[in-house]
Amino acid sequence: MKNIFKYIMLLIPILFIWSCQDDDDKVIASATSAPIVLEAESNAVNLDPNYKNNPALTLIWSHANYNVQVIPQYEILFSLSEAFENPNNVFNTSNRNKTWTVEEINVLVQEMGMAPNEVGTLYAKVISSLGDQGQLAMESNVVSFQMTPYTTYSFNDYYLVGNATAAGWNPNNNNQALFRNPNSENEFSFTGYFDSASAGDMNEGRFKLIEILGMWQPQWGDARNEGEDAFATSGDVAGNPGTQDGDPGRFGVPASGYYTFGINFNTLTYTITPFDASSATIYDRVGIIGDATVTGWDGDTAMMRNTEFDPHNWFLHNVELENGEIKFRANNAWDVSWGSTTSYSGVGELGGPNIPVTSGVYNIWFNDLTGEYQLIPQD
Repeated sequence: MKNIFKYIMLLIPILFIWSCQDDDDKVIASATSAPIVLEAESNAVNLDPNYKNNPALTLIWSHANYNVQVIPQYEILFSLSEAFENPNNVFNTSNRNKTWTVEEINVLVQEMGMAPNEVGTLYAKVISSLGDQGQLAMESNVVSFQMTPYTTYSFNDYYLVGNATAAGWNPNNNNQALFRNPNSENEFSFTGYFDSASAGDMNEGRFKLIEILGMWQPQWGDARNEGEDAFATSGDVAGNPGTQDGDPGRFGVPASGYYTFGINFNTLTYTITPFDASSATIYDRVGIIGDATVTGWDGDTAMMRNTEFDPHNWFLHNVELENGEIKFRANNAWDVSWGSTTSYSGVGELGGPNIPVTSGVYNIWFNDLTGEYQLIPQD
């Protein structure tokens, strides 16, 4: 028994030394040197809309060093401010390079708030870290790039053509544009006057839609064949070349008057509903006003209309606008004005907010019956 006790007493120092050696063998990770972003030969990024899929910006950075052999994670941050106020986390990777195309950068910087058609500066840096919780984070240097974003407009537009409309069967005669639903890019409507010179004549009061002024295709109409397209208040839509090779039938109204024409390109259906405009105000003048226009908020730019055909639908062609805001107003005064929050298309509310505009040349359409507006870029 005494011998066993002696052996135990001899083992205690050995176990203590072994335990200490175990603690000494533990290595605690620490950061030694941060990644360095290697600047490009030029800090100018060319965002050419003609080459949207070309590489525009490549970031390459050095390896972040830690005192243990690990693969760090890298987080790329972009900001429009050198102080990185409101930074945008754009990418996480274990690699040490990343390339963006022209279109990717153009969309990204505008989502961050960089104004289109104006020179802006984008700041970038890389943060390295270990583990899922971002331990031992180290920041790289900051690099900057100058660029001029281009206006992004990816919508389809549609115009009325036919003897029920002011343009007649001429596809390039100041054809009225449809108004796009700002909440659904494939839904359109138009409220206005449709003419039927001879009530009951199957060839009168007819119209179709075109997408490009001066061209007959793409062309949209009733899914029935021409000659079999009796007047209807709703139906299916067909298109050449949208759904078929041959031209579709015609939409139509059996009698002259105001109607709302609605079309949904998601479901390929349309509706035609009579509209009571008998008590609607006919304004002497409607114009656009705002800091996006050449006259600013001091005076409006008068719009035009075909008074003899439809006094409620107004237009302006090839209007140059700057980044800013506009509103529509009647009679060069603030008694009646329309505004909204959506760019390019929307439904203006009486006394509503200013409409955001990006710089460019536009054809502008406005309907004082509904407050609908449409700005179609021409450049």
